[in-house]
Amino acid sequence: MSRHRQERMAVEIQRVLSYILQEEMKDPRIDSGTLSITRVDVSNDLSHARVYISIMGDERKQEETLNALQK
Repeated sequence: MSRHRQERMAVEIQRVLSYILQEEMKDPRIDSGTLSITRVDVSNDLSHARVYISIMGDERKQEETLNALQK
């Protein structure tokens, strides 16, 4: 699989996830203003993606947001 395709898929996954977090998720524990997707890494065969996030706020808010995302 070409590296260029991996990069395009990573960008598309990041774009779609950002949209879902901002527009579709209605969980009050997730504040889209304090959450951002910083990077997406896609495996060579495109079967797995690792998503890196950044959550702004105090430790309690970060933990709440992370727990909500894991559910």
